[in-house]
Amino acid sequence: TVSVLYWRPMSDEVLLEVSGPVAKVTLNRPSSGNALTGEMLGRLVEIMTKVQRDSAVRVIVLTGAGKYFCTGMDVRKGVNLGKSKPTAPFDAVFKSAKPVVGVLNGPAMGGGLGLFCCCDVRVCASESFVSLPEVAVGVYPALISAYVVPTFGPSRSQYMMLTGARVSAEELLAAGVAHATAPLSELSAATSRVVKSLLKNSLEAQQGVKRLIQLVAYGGGEYDDGK
Repeated sequence: TVSVLYWRPMSDEVLLEVSGPVAKVTLNRPSSGNALTGEMLGRLVEIMTKVQRDSAVRVIVLTGAGKYFCTGMDVRKGVNLGKSKPTAPFDAVFKSAKPVVGVLNGPAMGGGLGLFCCCDVRVCASESFVSLPEVAVGVYPALISAYVVPTFGPSRSQYMMLTGARVSAEELLAAGVAHATAPLSELSAATSRVVKSLLKNSLEAQQGVKRLIQLVAYGGGEYDDGK
Protein backbone atom coordinates (compact mmCIF):
# COMPACT_ATOMS: atom_id res chain seq x y z
CA THR A 1 0.00 0.00 0.00
CA VAL A 2 1.31 3.45 -0.97
CA SER A 3 1.06 6.01 1.80
CA VAL A 4 -0.85 9.25 1.35
CA LEU A 5 1.53 12.12 0.63
CA TYR A 6 -0.81 15.08 1.05
CA TRP A 7 -4.46 15.98 1.13
CA ARG A 8 -6.83 18.94 1.50
CA PRO A 9 -8.60 19.48 4.85
CA MET A 10 -11.78 17.46 5.27
CA SER A 11 -13.83 20.66 5.63
CA ASP A 12 -13.26 21.53 1.97
CA GLU A 13 -16.07 20.98 -0.51
CA VAL A 14 -13.58 19.49 -2.97
CA LEU A 15 -10.98 17.15 -1.51
CA LEU A 16 -7.56 16.27 -2.85
CA GLU A 17 -5.67 13.16 -1.80
CA VAL A 18 -2.40 12.22 -3.46
CA SER A 19 -1.07 8.71 -3.03
CA GLY A 20 2.03 7.94 -5.06
CA PRO A 21 1.33 8.70 -8.74
CA VAL A 22 -2.45 8.97 -8.26
CA ALA A 23 -4.36 12.12 -7.29
CA LYS A 24 -7.92 11.54 -6.11
CA VAL A 25 -10.27 14.54 -6.35
CA THR A 26 -13.61 14.19 -4.54
CA LEU A 27 -16.65 16.44 -4.79
CA ASN A 28 -17.58 16.69 -1.12
CA ARG A 29 -21.05 18.08 -0.46
CA PRO A 30 -22.83 14.76 0.08
CA SER A 31 -25.72 16.30 2.03
CA SER A 32 -26.54 18.38 -1.08
CA GLY A 33 -25.90 15.66 -3.64
CA ASN A 34 -22.53 17.31 -4.37
CA ALA A 35 -24.40 20.10 -6.15
CA LEU A 36 -21.92 22.57 -7.60
CA THR A 37 -21.35 26.06 -6.19
CA GLY A 38 -19.01 28.80 -7.37
CA GLU A 39 -16.70 28.03 -4.46
CA MET A 40 -16.58 24.34 -5.39
CA LEU A 41 -15.84 25.05 -9.02
CA GLY A 42 -13.14 27.53 -8.10
CA ARG A 43 -11.59 24.94 -5.78
CA LEU A 44 -11.73 22.35 -8.54
CA VAL A 45 -9.74 24.64 -10.85
CA GLU A 46 -7.23 25.29 -8.06
CA ILE A 47 -6.76 21.59 -7.35
CA MET A 48 -6.48 20.61 -10.99
CA THR A 49 -3.83 23.29 -11.46
CA LYS A 50 -1.96 21.97 -8.43
CA VAL A 51 -1.83 18.38 -9.66
CA GLN A 52 -0.76 19.43 -13.16
CA ARG A 53 2.34 20.97 -11.59
CA ASP A 54 3.11 17.92 -9.46
CA SER A 55 5.52 15.87 -11.56
CA ALA A 56 4.94 12.81 -9.37
CA VAL A 57 1.25 12.63 -10.29
CA ARG A 58 0.50 10.51 -13.38
CA VAL A 59 -3.24 9.87 -13.14
CA ILE A 60 -6.15 11.86 -11.67
CA VAL A 61 -9.33 10.23 -10.35
CA LEU A 62 -12.49 12.36 -10.08
CA THR A 63 -15.42 11.08 -8.01
CA GLY A 64 -18.10 12.14 -5.53
CA ALA A 65 -18.69 11.60 -1.82
CA GLY A 66 -21.83 9.86 -0.62
CA LYS A 67 -24.69 8.59 -2.77
CA TYR A 68 -24.25 10.96 -5.72
CA PHE A 69 -21.47 11.85 -8.11
CA CYS A 70 -22.98 15.29 -8.68
CA THR A 71 -26.55 16.55 -9.06
CA GLY A 72 -25.56 19.59 -11.15
CA MET A 73 -25.48 23.27 -10.30
CA ASP A 74 -26.81 24.38 -6.91
CA VAL A 75 -29.75 26.56 -7.99
CA ARG A 76 -30.40 27.66 -4.41
CA LYS A 77 -26.96 29.16 -3.90
CA GLY A 78 -26.33 30.09 -7.52
CA VAL A 79 -22.96 29.81 -9.22
CA ASN A 80 -20.67 32.82 -9.37
CA LEU A 81 -17.24 32.26 -10.87
CA GLY A 82 -16.24 35.92 -10.69
CA LYS A 83 -14.10 36.89 -13.67
CA SER A 84 -13.38 33.31 -14.69
CA LYS A 85 -14.83 31.85 -17.88
CA PRO A 86 -17.97 29.80 -17.15
CA THR A 87 -16.31 26.79 -18.79
CA ALA A 88 -13.07 27.10 -16.78
CA PRO A 89 -13.84 24.28 -14.27
CA PHE A 90 -14.86 21.91 -17.06
CA ASP A 91 -11.81 22.79 -19.16
CA ALA A 92 -9.59 22.21 -16.13
CA VAL A 93 -10.65 18.56 -16.33
CA PHE A 94 -11.07 18.24 -20.09
CA LYS A 95 -7.71 19.84 -20.96
CA SER A 96 -5.75 18.15 -18.17
CA ALA A 97 -2.25 17.15 -19.28
CA LYS A 98 -2.68 13.93 -17.32
CA PRO A 99 -5.33 11.25 -17.83
CA VAL A 100 -8.46 11.81 -15.76
CA VAL A 101 -10.57 8.84 -14.68
CA GLY A 102 -14.17 9.77 -13.90
CA VAL A 103 -15.69 7.42 -11.34
CA LEU A 104 -19.48 7.53 -11.14
CA ASN A 105 -20.23 6.44 -7.59
CA GLY A 106 -23.87 7.47 -8.04
CA PRO A 107 -26.15 9.57 -10.26
CA ALA A 108 -24.74 12.44 -12.32
CA MET A 109 -27.12 15.13 -13.53
CA GLY A 110 -26.74 18.36 -15.49
CA GLY A 111 -23.36 19.92 -14.75
CA GLY A 112 -22.31 16.73 -12.97
CA LEU A 113 -22.73 14.84 -16.23
CA GLY A 114 -20.77 17.61 -17.94
CA LEU A 115 -17.83 17.00 -15.59
CA PHE A 116 -18.07 13.26 -16.15
CA CYS A 117 -17.95 13.77 -19.93
CA CYS A 118 -14.78 15.84 -19.51
CA CYS A 119 -12.94 12.80 -18.13
CA ASP A 120 -10.75 10.69 -20.42
CA VAL A 121 -11.77 7.31 -19.03
CA ARG A 122 -15.11 6.67 -17.30
CA VAL A 123 -16.01 4.02 -14.74
CA CYS A 124 -19.56 3.63 -13.41
CA ALA A 125 -21.21 1.91 -10.49
CA SER A 126 -23.81 -0.37 -12.06
CA GLU A 127 -26.46 1.24 -9.82
CA SER A 128 -25.76 4.74 -11.16
CA PHE A 129 -27.46 6.72 -13.92
CA VAL A 130 -27.08 10.05 -15.70
CA SER A 131 -29.60 12.62 -16.92
CA LEU A 132 -30.02 16.14 -18.25
CA PRO A 133 -33.18 17.31 -16.42
CA GLU A 134 -32.86 21.04 -17.16
CA VAL A 135 -35.87 21.16 -19.52
CA ALA A 136 -38.17 20.32 -16.62
CA VAL A 137 -37.45 23.74 -15.10
CA GLY A 138 -37.49 25.67 -18.35
CA VAL A 139 -33.78 25.86 -19.23
CA TYR A 140 -31.36 23.86 -21.35
CA PRO A 141 -27.76 22.70 -20.76
CA ALA A 142 -25.93 25.12 -23.07
CA LEU A 143 -22.76 25.41 -20.96
CA ILE A 144 -21.96 21.71 -20.89
CA SER A 145 -23.14 20.91 -24.41
CA ALA A 146 -19.59 21.27 -25.78
CA TYR A 147 -18.59 18.25 -23.66
CA VAL A 148 -21.81 16.21 -23.67
CA VAL A 149 -22.63 16.26 -27.39
CA PRO A 150 -19.22 14.95 -28.62
CA THR A 151 -19.34 12.25 -25.92
CA PHE A 152 -22.88 10.99 -26.54
CA GLY A 153 -23.30 12.06 -30.17
CA PRO A 154 -25.90 14.53 -31.48
CA SER A 155 -28.88 12.17 -31.65
CA ARG A 156 -28.62 10.68 -28.16
CA SER A 157 -27.70 14.08 -26.69
CA GLN A 158 -30.77 15.65 -28.26
CA TYR A 159 -33.03 12.92 -26.89
CA MET A 160 -31.57 13.30 -23.39
CA MET A 161 -31.85 17.09 -23.47
CA LEU A 162 -35.41 17.12 -24.85
CA THR A 163 -36.82 14.47 -22.52
CA GLY A 164 -34.63 14.56 -19.40
CA ALA A 165 -34.58 10.75 -19.62
CA ARG A 166 -32.33 8.76 -17.33
CA VAL A 167 -29.57 6.69 -18.91
CA SER A 168 -28.41 3.67 -16.93
CA ALA A 169 -24.83 2.55 -16.39
CA GLU A 170 -25.54 -0.46 -18.62
CA GLU A 171 -26.66 1.86 -21.41
CA LEU A 172 -23.59 4.07 -20.91
CA LEU A 173 -21.34 1.04 -21.32
CA ALA A 174 -23.20 -0.12 -24.44
CA ALA A 175 -22.93 3.37 -25.95
CA GLY A 176 -19.18 3.56 -25.28
CA VAL A 177 -19.61 6.50 -22.90
CA ALA A 178 -18.53 4.35 -19.95
CA HIS A 179 -15.51 2.10 -20.33
CA ALA A 180 -16.12 -0.12 -17.30
CA THR A 181 -18.92 -0.82 -14.84
CA ALA A 182 -19.03 -2.65 -11.53
CA PRO A 183 -21.36 -2.98 -8.55
CA LEU A 184 -20.79 -0.19 -6.05
CA SER A 185 -19.15 -2.66 -3.66
CA GLU A 186 -16.55 -3.46 -6.34
CA LEU A 187 -16.15 0.03 -7.81
CA SER A 188 -12.87 0.75 -6.04
CA ALA A 189 -11.29 -2.44 -7.41
CA ALA A 190 -12.55 -1.68 -10.92
CA THR A 191 -11.11 1.82 -10.69
CA SER A 192 -7.76 0.48 -9.52
CA ARG A 193 -7.57 -1.81 -12.56
CA VAL A 194 -8.19 1.13 -14.89
CA VAL A 195 -5.62 3.28 -13.10
CA LYS A 196 -3.01 0.52 -13.32
CA SER A 197 -3.63 0.17 -17.04
CA LEU A 198 -2.92 3.89 -17.46
CA LEU A 199 0.17 3.92 -15.23
CA LYS A 200 1.94 1.21 -17.21
CA ASN A 201 2.07 3.42 -20.32
CA SER A 202 4.06 6.50 -21.33
CA LEU A 203 2.62 9.78 -20.02
CA GLU A 204 4.23 11.64 -22.91
CA ALA A 205 2.50 9.38 -25.42
CA GLN A 206 -0.80 9.72 -23.53
CA GLN A 207 -0.48 13.50 -23.77
CA GLY A 208 -0.01 13.13 -27.51
CA VAL A 209 -3.15 10.98 -27.67
CA LYS A 210 -5.14 13.62 -25.80
CA ARG A 211 -3.99 16.34 -28.21
CA LEU A 212 -4.82 14.14 -31.18
CA ILE A 213 -8.33 13.31 -29.97
CA GLN A 214 -9.09 16.94 -29.13
CA LEU A 215 -7.94 17.99 -32.58
CA VAL A 216 -9.82 15.31 -34.50
CA ALA A 217 -13.01 14.92 -32.46
CA TYR A 218 -13.42 18.29 -30.79
CA GLY A 219 -12.01 20.66 -33.39
CA GLY A 220 -8.85 21.73 -31.59
CA GLY A 221 -7.84 22.62 -28.07
CA GLU A 222 -4.68 22.08 -26.07
CA TYR A 223 -4.15 20.31 -22.79
CA ASP A 224 -3.23 22.36 -19.75
CA ASP A 225 0.38 21.57 -18.82
CA GLY A 226 0.12 23.65 -15.65
CA LYS A 227 2.86 26.06 -16.64
